[in-house]
Amino acid sequence: MNIVLTDPIRYSYISNREGNEIREIFYQHWEKMKNQMKGVIDEINMWRFQSIQNINSYANEQVRILQADYNHQRDIFDQKREENLGIAKAYHQTKQTNLFKELCIACQSLEFQVAQLVYIRNQNNRPKVITVEDETRTKKQDTTNRHVFEFENRRIRSTIEDANVREINGGNISRLSIKSIPNEIK
Repeated sequence: MNIVLTDPIRYSYISNREGNEIREIFYQHWEKMKNQMKGVIDEINMWRFQSIQNINSYANEQVRILQADYNHQRDIFDQKREENLGIAKAYHQTKQTNLFKELCIACQSLEFQVAQLVYIRNQNNRPKVITVEDETRTKKQDTTNRHVFEFENRRIRSTIEDANVREINGGNISRLSIKSIPNEIK
């Protein structure tokens, strides 16, 4: 993906010195933004490259496992075939057609299969771009939620507060438990 960036105007011949100074300041801000964006793009592309390599490696491993299982199942298949060919030959030589028919029915009922493919849910870490607007909205929501929580927490504490009060009477320390009266919120 090719990204085209247009530079902001750095100097203007029709601007005065102050205007060009402001343009230069904003140009430097733009360069920082551009460099940050390029850095994030590099991170995304690195993730893409590594993910593709991981996917290819995983797929190759699964194909290897499938081929190994197929070869193992094929060995079992070939063994069963050879066993039944030997039995069929014996039935043919002894003219036992009924037993041969039963053998054919038994061979037809055999089932051979290869490994199955199932899909597993895999939560890989992947980059997600969060826009400045989304980040600002989230921070505002977090701040609002924190203030609501703090308000609720103070209200609950004031209505159900247990306090241990120590009263010193000539060296005697006694503890009193005090329940405060709930505040009415109107």
